[in-house]
Amino acid sequence: MSSCKVKKLSKQAQQYESAGMYQQAADCYLLAMKRKPDKTELNIGLRRTGQLYLDELSAQGRAAFQRNDFRETVYNYLSTVDMIHRLESAGIKLRVDPALERCYQDAKDNYLDERYNAGLRLITDQNFAEAKDVFEEIAKIDADYRDTRSYLNTATLEPLYRKGTELYSEGFYMDAYRKWDLVCKKDANYKDTKVRMEQALNDRYNEGSLLLMQENFDQAALALGDVHSVNPNYREVHQQYIEARNEPIYRRANQQMQSGKCRSAYYDFDQIIKDAATYKDAGTLRDDALQCATYPVAIYAPDIRYHSGESSRIKNVLLENLLARKNIFLKVYDLSALDAQANSRIINRSGQIDNQAMKNLSKAKNIKAVLFLDFENYRSEKGDLISNKMTGFERQVIKKEDGTTQIYDKKVTYTSFSQTNTAAVKINYRLVSTSTGEILLSDNSYDTRTDQTNYAAYDGDKSNLYPAKLVGGDWIIDDNGRNNLQKLLRSDTRIKSLETLQTELYNELTTDIAKKINNFDPEK
Repeated sequence: MSSCKVKKLSKQAQQYESAGMYQQAADCYLLAMKRKPDKTELNIGLRRTGQLYLDELSAQGRAAFQRNDFRETVYNYLSTVDMIHRLESAGIKLRVDPALERCYQDAKDNYLDERYNAGLRLITDQNFAEAKDVFEEIAKIDADYRDTRSYLNTATLEPLYRKGTELYSEGFYMDAYRKWDLVCKKDANYKDTKVRMEQALNDRYNEGSLLLMQENFDQAALALGDVHSVNPNYREVHQQYIEARNEPIYRRANQQMQSGKCRSAYYDFDQIIKDAATYKDAGTLRDDALQCATYPVAIYAPDIRYHSGESSRIKNVLLENLLARKNIFLKVYDLSALDAQANSRIINRSGQIDNQAMKNLSKAKNIKAVLFLDFENYRSEKGDLISNKMTGFERQVIKKEDGTTQIYDKKVTYTSFSQTNTAAVKINYRLVSTSTGEILLSDNSYDTRTDQTNYAAYDGDKSNLYPAKLVGGDWIIDDNGRNNLQKLLRSDTRIKSLETLQTELYNELTTDIAKKINNFDPEK
């Protein structure tokens, strides 16, 4: 593919050369030589067309100089130099026509003088954008021409400097600062830019300080934040910026503590600490808020009739799910382990909650609420493995001596098996305040877990086993049932144990309960 590309470029170059388009011809040869730098005919073609193109530029430049077109003379010369550099990159060394060199030197002085004066007029007229274009052009031709660098600097920076001055006069101190900062990055000594930047920063700082004194914290944080982002060590801005951000939160948190909203207060104090590490006594107050917001809950779960131990299993799974959520405010206890006497008395003989036992629990153990669990529709059924002897046919294909085949269906017996395990329960739950008896939360969670297996077993050739059906007192092959029988022969004989189903069920139901309890906020 590379060779094809080179041939194509070479052919194009020859066509361009025949048409007198020497620049395009040289360009094609240059591209071809990048792929085949050692190809002699390409080198010869490039040298020839390159020289022809340089001769053409030289003639055009000298003619332009004769008619006093100094701009064209200059740019013809620059194009010539550019082409020479490109040829050198391909290993071909050619020289500028000395006559064009002399024309260029004379034309350059005239042309740059003309452009320089035009640039000065534009500077005088404060047309900085056009002046910048003029002095950039001069710098590209001769970077050291007179004081072009200085005027280019002025044309570039003066608009920014003036825009900063305008913004400053309108009170937009940081916008002005940023404009002057752009100037300073390009020329640190341009006019009084550094002094003005310092003045703008100081004025914005004073704005922020005054707003802070007036307790306008939001606006103070904006102003001081502007200064802090530029120079965090500027005067007292760091400490004042922290105060502007956190003082309103600190005051709100203290009010929340006084009104009993300890959980909300904790979050606010924690936000302050994350932002400022230390601010006043926020750390101590956060600890106090956490202690105040802690909400101890005990779980009461009566036994499930005829299913000893399952209530404790469900309760333990619920405890694990609650603890896994790592709610810093929620403390969870098993009531039977915390206070066996309270556990036996919490429900009276009539099946109602004993209010006095609840109050005693609050006073003695500081329990704020009890989560009562009640179980309905509990099912735990481990099915028997049921087997049935089934009649079928094993089809046999017999080859006869004459080469023909005969199909023989042999009546056989195979075994079908089935088993079903089921676990189900409905959990009603209530979260009840120990001090008031108020039902804080109430709901239920219900689900069923079932697994079953159906399979068949046969000791003979399973692939040729067909089911049978009884028609008119005779057994015949049931062709329609063959696919289903083959699936049963390949079916998985395993089944989830009852204990596995119970574990899945308990985890599913208690996850839902744990989520509701975890999201419960006693302060709302």
